[in-house]
Amino acid sequence: MNVFLFLSRGLKTTARFWKMSLTVFLINFSLSTTLTFAFAALLNHTIQKSMFFDSMLKEFDYQIFTEFLQRSNNGLTILLSGGIAIAFFYAMMNIFLSGGILRSLNKDKFTFSNFWAGCGSLFSRFFKLSLAIFALQIFIALLLYALLTLLLSMFYDNFSTEISLYLFLGITFLIHFFCIIFLLLTADFAKFYLMIHDSEQIFISIANGVKFLFRNIGKSIFIFLSIFILQLLFFYLYFHFDNDIGITSIFTMILMFFVQQFFIFLRISSKIWLYSALFEFYAAEFFKPAKIQSQQEFYSLWDQEALELYKKEK
Repeated sequence: MNVFLFLSRGLKTTARFWKMSLTVFLINFSLSTTLTFAFAALLNHTIQKSMFFDSMLKEFDYQIFTEFLQRSNNGLTILLSGGIAIAFFYAMMNIFLSGGILRSLNKDKFTFSNFWAGCGSLFSRFFKLSLAIFALQIFIALLLYALLTLLLSMFYDNFSTEISLYLFLGITFLIHFFCIIFLLLTADFAKFYLMIHDSEQIFISIANGVKFLFRNIGKSIFIFLSIFILQLLFFYLYFHFDNDIGITSIFTMILMFFVQQFFIFLRISSKIWLYSALFEFYAAEFFKPAKIQSQQEFYSLWDQEALELYKKEK
């Protein structure tokens, strides 16, 4: 099937489930506001009466920055720990909400009860899956850059110009970028497998995701990159508005706040669009064996609601 059809279906589903996008946005806004105030209080407590930020707001001064680092080791440790804690909390929140999003996408309409049920029932499985994918990300990065270091040590003298060296490094970073995409897509397809089969088998779901991705790698990457480029466009437009409007008064501050929240909503919606488009693609490929298998054998692989949807489509 045409890949644009899956993007179109995914977009229509995202628009139809606008309440879910709004729910995720409001949850994100509430928690991020709470964490922002908490981190601001921690920052204020850490720097206390330091004139560092007053000086740095005027212009960057390397000497003042170095002096601040030397005098604030304990404070920086606290700030770093707080930043790591916030990043970990956001990761947990995204894992938690992804279960509700995927379970909702497998229904005909959005309901809060189904959304929260998905968040709770799928969290432990998605958390274990995320740990496994994160471990694979670390392993591949270490392997790739260890190989890069080895090749540079062996062939460094063979690089005739800086351009050839930069080209080699650029190719390495591009390979790493596509490895990251590959693992992210594997994680998404593994989530679909865990939800559809109501399975606890994390490594089997990863193997299934890798198998599906290798079989449909071109279309999968196209769907991912299409929405990823759109997200980059959102970032560009936001920073463009930020530079043009600026924060010069109370009015522009309020205006930029609403502009910022609007682009955050677009980013959340685009993430749901990606889930929806990939799920449409996965379901379409998953239903193909129905043409050659007996109904009883095939239907046992799919949940009842998806089966009813398949009958309607047929």
